[in-house]
Amino acid sequence: MESQSAAEVTDGCRVDVEETPCPSPSRDHAVSTASACTESTETAPSGSQDRYSGEQGIEILNPELIRLIFGYLDVQNRGRMAQVCTAWKAVADEPCIWVNVEARLRLSESCAPVLDCVARRGIRRIKVLSYKEDQVAQLLRALPDIRCLDLSDNYSVNNNVILGAFKDTTYESCTVLNLSWCPQIDDSAIDCLSSRLPNLEELYLVGCDHIADSSMGFIAARLPKLRVLDIKECEVSNAGLQRLAGFGEDGVLSTTLGVKALTHLGLEDCTLVSDCRLGVHQLGLGPAVELGSHLDLSYCNHIDDDAISNISRGSGLVTLTTLNITACPITDVGVSLLAQKLTDLRTLNISECDLVTKDGIAVVASHLHNLRVIHMRYCMGLTNIALKHLSRISSLEVVVLKSCSKIRSKAMAFIAPGKTPSNIVELDGMQKLRVLNLSGCMVGDKGIARIARSLSSLCTLKIARCQEISDNGIKAIACNLKKLKAIDIKGMADNALCDACHCEETLHHIMCDCPLYDIQRQSLASVLARIDNSQRSMDTILSSAREKKQKATKPLLKFLRDTDLNKRLCTAMSHIAKDKT
Repeated sequence: MESQSAAEVTDGCRVDVEETPCPSPSRDHAVSTASACTESTETAPSGSQDRYSGEQGIEILNPELIRLIFGYLDVQNRGRMAQVCTAWKAVADEPCIWVNVEARLRLSESCAPVLDCVARRGIRRIKVLSYKEDQVAQLLRALPDIRCLDLSDNYSVNNNVILGAFKDTTYESCTVLNLSWCPQIDDSAIDCLSSRLPNLEELYLVGCDHIADSSMGFIAARLPKLRVLDIKECEVSNAGLQRLAGFGEDGVLSTTLGVKALTHLGLEDCTLVSDCRLGVHQLGLGPAVELGSHLDLSYCNHIDDDAISNISRGSGLVTLTTLNITACPITDVGVSLLAQKLTDLRTLNISECDLVTKDGIAVVASHLHNLRVIHMRYCMGLTNIALKHLSRISSLEVVVLKSCSKIRSKAMAFIAPGKTPSNIVELDGMQKLRVLNLSGCMVGDKGIARIARSLSSLCTLKIARCQEISDNGIKAIACNLKKLKAIDIKGMADNALCDACHCEETLHHIMCDCPLYDIQRQSLASVLARIDNSQRSMDTILSSAREKKQKATKPLLKFLRDTDLNKRLCTAMSHIAKDKT
């Protein structure tokens, strides 16, 4: 999300705020930043304000109308408009103006005016960018009804900071806490937090590598409303997962323990999670917990076919809609078990699973009829036949085949609706496909032309480093994919793009194809600055009568004589001269 500049707010304070539709903080959803400070500002006399207001007719506007107008302003301008007059300041301080706004603060020793301003406006979502001493505790005292607190990426956050801020007060309104990449906190911090945030629904602990199994016990016992738990790269093992499922240290299932509301569990790169005891009663598979939506097991290198077999037998996972097993050492057997059991899957990520072949994809196509998104990047075992099986899933909207080097142009006939190359079988194809990633695949002009002519609903196409696609393939895309909003063509020649855009080649475009160009770039920079993008005929460039231009182009022409670009240069200049005549 794009950061906005700091918004001027009342009382001369500066605080960064941004309107965000997403209620949960994460590392991928950033908002605007700047220093929270206190600067005194001069306020105009009331008489001048009244005169100014009278000139603008502010006194005749209904307050509801003013609030409506403020609602159309971006966050930055809302703060600025508060300094216009007392009437606008009063409107700007109303909490309804700041709904769904998150303030990003750099807390300093003199941040009290900023916190007062945030509290007055009812902003209840806070991202702390930096702080000093006990400013986190001061923040919580100023905002006792805080809903969302994001302390992520603050290395200085440790157990003392957490205990000092939370040990004396219970914050029942807080539902979201993000402590990702605060590596100094450990189980004692989670012990304190779980007792002071009883209504917590989302907890992010990504990269907190001192969080271990004990924390899972605190969470299971005290956070019954928790829906999202992200513990990527934490030191959590099978025993911790067992506690999340509601089992005590004695191995007996408890009816009062367990995160029964959990719908999202992130276990990426939790290397201690293995298949040796990953049974039906772990990972929320027991009767105490029903994991309803999202399970991320990516880069858990001990999750193999045996573990998948245990997962697929769990009654609590039948409602899973998203599963990520990137880089797990599973084969067609594991994929087949998942497909047969988890029939409600909407999103499946099997990227970097080298052992998955067309046989596993065939089972996926037979059982996952509602699948919408499938990621298969770097699945080196997939061939054209795998896409033939996958084309039976008509509901697919996103297909990622990045760097599947055995996928060739022939496979595009299976993706696109129409007859096969032999004109025998009529294929429905993936008519709902919106996003297709073929980067690094061995796809040529014929394959990409088939895609362009048949998949009219395609919005995003990635064909980076597809070396077999030439100008003809790009032209087919430009002429047929009218709904295309994004295209990735990294690694392709400039001349293909020029043809697609119907523009003339400049000297810069031509020379970009030359391997020696980068070496000569510095010495030719001044020359290119004068003649690049200039429509000059060959005669104009080489004319002896124009001494200044001849002097400017002499080193360029000398360089061109040593390359294979001279012919292209002459051709380009001839076209320009012909167009002029």
